[in-house]
Amino acid sequence: GGPFGIEPVVRVMGPAVTLALLCVVPLVWSLQEALMTAELSCALPEMGGFVVWLSRGLGESAAQQIGYWRVVSSMFDIASYPLLMLSYLGPHSASEDDDAAAILPLGARWAIGTLVLCAAGALNALGVEVVGNASAAFAAFTLAPFVALVALGAPQLSGAAIATGPPAGQGRADWGGALSVLLWNLSYFDLAGTFASEVADAQASFLPAMLGALALALCAYALPLLVGVSVAPDFSLWDEGYFVDISRGVHGGGRWLGRWLSAAGAVCAFAVLTSIISTSSRVLVALAQLGVAPRWVGELHPALRTP
Repeated sequence: GGPFGIEPVVRVMGPAVTLALLCVVPLVWSLQEALMTAELSCALPEMGGFVVWLSRGLGESAAQQIGYWRVVSSMFDIASYPLLMLSYLGPHSASEDDDAAAILPLGARWAIGTLVLCAAGALNALGVEVVGNASAAFAAFTLAPFVALVALGAPQLSGAAIATGPPAGQGRADWGGALSVLLWNLSYFDLAGTFASEVADAQASFLPAMLGALALALCAYALPLLVGVSVAPDFSLWDEGYFVDISRGVHGGGRWLGRWLSAAGAVCAFAVLTSIISTSSRVLVALAQLGVAPRWVGELHPALRTP
């Protein structure tokens, strides 16, 4: 879903180190996770993915632990993404001044958040094929403004800006914070395994899908980052959502591109929310089938076969 969230890493580490980490982290972590998911999804194509794999390899206790911790983690994520969606739509709902974001009353935020959750749940209830097609459409909409940003900003690329190291005078570099952000954004390939039983011809599909997703993720982070640091070389200003500000400095960009990026951020948040609900529900099914969760959470719709 684009390079949302990587901006603070640029602020504390500088572009050169950030780009180096974008090369190292996928190689030592993301690629291994993607290959593992592809191999095990083909060997054990069952609903629930890693819960089933751990059950076969390390026993039900380990499977129960990872399953329940994943569900608990997902509950916090599910609660945060409607708010993140609203934060991206904030400038969109303001007047002509992009800096005067409208502040919604608490009741309105609760109502909108509830509607967003209901919409994501309803989409999942329609089946994995509908979720997959919707996710592809969400990804296309989310990445499109970054394609425009890269195309318009390519002539402004600056080698000197790209090669800038960590800012001077900040003391020790925040390696822990930078790595946590990158690991967060370049992980979760294992969640694709929760759909393994619903993938037609998994042996032919999973490996190309995993490698393609990793390559797309790297391009989605690296290319806008190269343009962004060239257009906006004051890295002390880089924070979450800063790509909207960068769009104003791109030749041919401006408010229209900033609004498009804001909308893309909101759509990205909704897409991630949808995928979390989809994968978590299948983790619960696997836990119920192992007998470590109530049987009713593992029930499937008789026609759509959705949890």
